[in-house]
Amino acid sequence: MVDKMRILREIDFEALWWPTAGELAGRHTLAGNQVYEDLTWLSWKDVARLLDLEKSFIERIDSSASPSEEMTAIEDELYEDPEGLLRLDLGVAACVASLSAMGCIPSSSCNGGAFGGYHLEAYPLVTFLADRASARRVLKIAERAGLGLRQDDGYLVLYSDDARKFLSFSAIALDNADI
Repeated sequence: MVDKMRILREIDFEALWWPTAGELAGRHTLAGNQVYEDLTWLSWKDVARLLDLEKSFIERIDSSASPSEEMTAIEDELYEDPEGLLRLDLGVAACVASLSAMGCIPSSSCNGGAFGGYHLEAYPLVTFLADRASARRVLKIAERAGLGLRQDDGYLVLYSDDARKFLSFSAIALDNADI
């Protein structure tokens, strides 16, 4: 967990960028992510599976006498089954799936080292593209989950000081798939 951070939820709906099909075709990078992978095919069924999997992993870590050793064991399991969390960080995978199921285009994510190890970001976040309707849904759910939502050059960024709030986001999204 990072030190308490300021959580804001401010977006300019007029400044959102939504790519054309041509702009997305053949993309191998998005928002500077050199290992971008298109996950827009993820469904609410995937959200439910990933949410359950992440919850079970985090419960194992939280109840372990040695959280770092437990995380290493989980990483070994995921190495054997890279499709388990779709090669996404523990704590943000179900959120990425939720955004995809809502019609957004996730571009990058990181748990900010919430469960140990070196990570590129200092705190958990998910960067994505959203049209106006999806952005409004995300804003409502982010408020309920306690996540921050900021804008960066047409992209939106969900962020928090605690990766577990991303699981709350996914649970709320799943329970309210018709928001």
